[in-house]
Amino acid sequence: MFKKLGKKQLLGILTAAAIVVTTVGSFAVWDTLSASKNASLTLDKPVTVTAGAEDVTFTAGARTLETANTYTADNLKFDVSMGDNAVTNPQLALETKVIIEENSTKTDVTDAFTISLKKADTELTGGVDTTVKDGENLYTVVLTPNEPSEPNSNPNYTKVLEAATAGTALKVEVTGTLSAGTGE
Repeated sequence: MFKKLGKKQLLGILTAAAIVVTTVGSFAVWDTLSASKNASLTLDKPVTVTAGAEDVTFTAGARTLETANTYTADNLKFDVSMGDNAVTNPQLALETKVIIEENSTKTDVTDAFTISLKKADTELTGGVDTTVKDGENLYTVVLTPNEPSEPNSNPNYTKVLEAATAGTALKVEVTGTLSAGTGE
């Protein structure tokens, strides 16, 4: 039933038992072998850019025969929250797209327009606001259809004319992207 152990096997078992007994017996019950410390961590609020909730409405300028009309929206708002000094030299790049949506098809016709972006009465060079502030920022968007110098040379302009004739509303999408500028 029991197998007789050799001297080497018996010595190995006794050595292992001695190590276990020594390890267990090294610390007293009252010894403190670990500790924990709790701390409170408050994360910074995130940097956010939010488009204003109000509807943006374009109004047409006064029509003049043989002159492209302008369409202006002066109530485009972006709310910016930059936190405490999280963004140095903040700038808000505004990208404008003009789209015709028909059925499930979207056609970008931005190249058929001249687009001007302003903050107060100051034109934004390249559509970039280098004076963006924490809180509400108000912009004006002015769209003017570009009639090509050669008839039918811009198929998107032709699509814009077709949409105007059909009474199809165009979708204007302005995206504001916040970044840190390189200078002041």
